[in-house]
Amino acid sequence: MKSTVYIVTSGEYSDYSIRAVFDDSECAEVFVKNYNKTNEWSSAQVEEFDLNPISLEDLISNKKTFRIEMTKCGDVSKTILISDIPKALCLTFNYYGGHTVLVGHVAAKTEKQAIKILNELRIQFIALFQNGWGDGEKLELLKKQT
Repeated sequence: MKSTVYIVTSGEYSDYSIRAVFDDSECAEVFVKNYNKTNEWSSAQVEEFDLNPISLEDLISNKKTFRIEMTKCGDVSKTILISDIPKALCLTFNYYGGHTVLVGHVAAKTEKQAIKILNELRIQFIALFQNGWGDGEKLELLKKQT
């Protein structure tokens, strides 16, 4: 199970700063409420992040991040190398040319491996949610299971 941290930030651009970091969302929200009561020039907000979203193995294994667009039937419509370093898995649905496609930012050593990973996630999604293609909330449930 992934751990989440709640980072309280305030300001914009050069004034942007971290005010506090919590492992409990309620504590972060109370901090923000108190901070905003006493600070009239800037307001704070909570930003949520996964702790250690990338494994050490992925960081040292020469994996890259690929952006892949895949149709419901498994056809790949586009693949782009977006980074020479691995990043956390990101899944979303986008609507292109009359079709909803699964878009994944996938860490893998090769483009072929990244396509295979996304295809396996596509198959899992369809098995779990037969009529859910295009439903971002259901996609988040799948991501939490991986």
